[in-house]
Amino acid sequence: MCGLNCLHHRRTLSTSRSFGEFMDIEAEIEQAVRIGERNKEVIELVQNWCAHAEVVQNGGIGLVEIQTGLPIGMRFFKCKYARAQGMAGMMLDEIAVDFYDRNCGDCKDRSPVRLPNLSELVAKRDAARARQAEAQTKHAEAETKAFGERANRRSKLSEGSAPARADIFAAIDSFDRQPSEEHKKVLLGMAGAVPGQFDDGLQHALYD
Repeated sequence: MCGLNCLHHRRTLSTSRSFGEFMDIEAEIEQAVRIGERNKEVIELVQNWCAHAEVVQNGGIGLVEIQTGLPIGMRFFKCKYARAQGMAGMMLDEIAVDFYDRNCGDCKDRSPVRLPNLSELVAKRDAARARQAEAQTKHAEAETKAFGERANRRSKLSEGSAPARADIFAAIDSFDRQPSEEHKKVLLGMAGAVPGQFDDGLQHALYD
């Protein structure tokens, strides 16, 4: 028989599981409310941008949206002057900016309402893109500089080398510049054909 201790253990597990499930539901509700509050702000920004802009519900309405009145479910934006239909989604920040990119940038029929408006989201997106582009440029510059330094070290190590050894240094240069499967196979082939050439100096160049 199970006994009192076993029954108590089962009841404790059941209570813990129920409490955990309750906490998960609470967290999901809180997240949905946060999404709805942000979407409400985005809709206001879009409607402030142009009096012609409309937001359209796409799909059903969930219980949290019914209870709170917040725009949580799927939606999309439309306008009678729009050239292209935008995407639909739950997170309206990206949906609004996508609609702007497709239709609003050079629209001659825009009817401005007030500030703040959709330009705030567009500026935020553009700033993020600029930061990303700057980071990519810096990374590329750093990679180019590092490759140049490694190439210079290999050049000094290869001074006075016999042709076969010089070819290996050249192959290492090619692999370092473009680490493709083709260049990798060339190096592996050389290592198999002339393993004695891969002394400390060459291995230092290879793993630099």
